[in-house]
Amino acid sequence: MTRILSLDDDPKILEVLHLLLEDSGYKSLITTSETEALSILRSQSVDLFTQDVIRPGMNGWEFLRLMKSDASLRHIPVLVISAVPISSQTEQLMLYGLDLDRDLAAYLEKPVESTDLLERIEALTRVKPGERSTVGTYTKAQLDKYMRVRLSGGGGEQSALEALATLEQEPPESEIDSICAKRGHRIVFTVTRLVVAGMLVWALAKHAYGYYQFLRVATTVVCVFGVYCALNWKQMGWAWCFGLLAALFNPLIPLRLERLTWNLIDVAVALLLVVSIFTVQPNRPEFSGNED
Repeated sequence: MTRILSLDDDPKILEVLHLLLEDSGYKSLITTSETEALSILRSQSVDLFTQDVIRPGMNGWEFLRLMKSDASLRHIPVLVISAVPISSQTEQLMLYGLDLDRDLAAYLEKPVESTDLLERIEALTRVKPGERSTVGTYTKAQLDKYMRVRLSGGGGEQSALEALATLEQEPPESEIDSICAKRGHRIVFTVTRLVVAGMLVWALAKHAYGYYQFLRVATTVVCVFGVYCALNWKQMGWAWCFGLLAALFNPLIPLRLERLTWNLIDVAVALLLVVSIFTVQPNRPEFSGNED
């Protein structure tokens, strides 16, 4: 798991960063102490270090120079998240003998959207999209709002969890698109399963050979789509079931069986497809907080 250490003099900012990173599949380490941060960097494996620039005591550039002067630490990418524009830091960089391109992995100005922050972290740590989960406990809209409040200096003494609990429930566009896609897949999958189930029962009567060939193709296509839907809806048992049915009705390598055997299979598969309509469904999105 990718490990990220964050250093900031504001514990509230660290709290929300920790929440965001943990819910996004990263191992988050946070501290307000430069001494503790240095100890963690030297004693533990850290894939990315984030810090603010303006801090009492040792500022961010001084700490960065300390890291780059240590052979065991200089390989760790550093992401600066600061309310100070980078254009105003040229003299400070020169004062500490630092080079923006050489010594700094990235620089983000506050306030920063959670999605932008996660995209930059993903790029810096080279985490593949499938290797980390999306934010689950809280929606990205909630986190974006809280990030804007906290990183702009607002929010008072309210904790991250208390603030998030009071935020308006608004699923972001990416979640809305996902929900719509799932509903669309469900409608198509339901209709096609009903049609194929009817065709399988109708196959009990005698028909031309072409009907059975078309039935093989239709059943295989629906079952392959069933595998896709079941995998996306995290129902692995049904994914295997649809996969086996697709192999059974595969028209490219037809299975030769007696007519009575096929009749029994057709009825069983038709019933299975009908049952799956009520059991194979997309998971409903879960939103925390009150829904009143």
